Amino acid sequence: LRRHATILDHELRMTLCRALILLRNKNLVAPIKVLELSFELFRCQDKLLRKTLFHHIVADIKNVNSKRKDNRLNTQLQNFMYTMLNDSSTVAAKKSLDVIIELYKRNVWNDAN
Repeated sequence: LRRHATILDHELRMTLCRALILLRNKNLVAPIKVLELSFELFRCQDKLLRKTLFHHIVADIKNVNSKRKDNRLNTQLQNFMYTMLNDSSTVAAKKSLDVIIELYKRNVWNDAN
């Protein structure tokens, strides 16, 4: 999926992403792997996929940090998102920034605590 996402049929790509989200929701896959792949899939020219991934990323990070902050995971994700801001795809960079802003608005990633 990471290598061939841009050339896959949009329905197949969406089905694979939904299956991956389902595995992540059942805690069968590590969050960092799924979230990094999700950010990389923002490069695809598929608006519905980007919308689905955006909502999954925000919800997953919020759920991971709901009981207590997972600082190690947050640091890894923040560093990865920072590299995504310099991505050649402007849409991927914008969506990464949108995720950061949404997490701040939802009071997940405000380091004031």
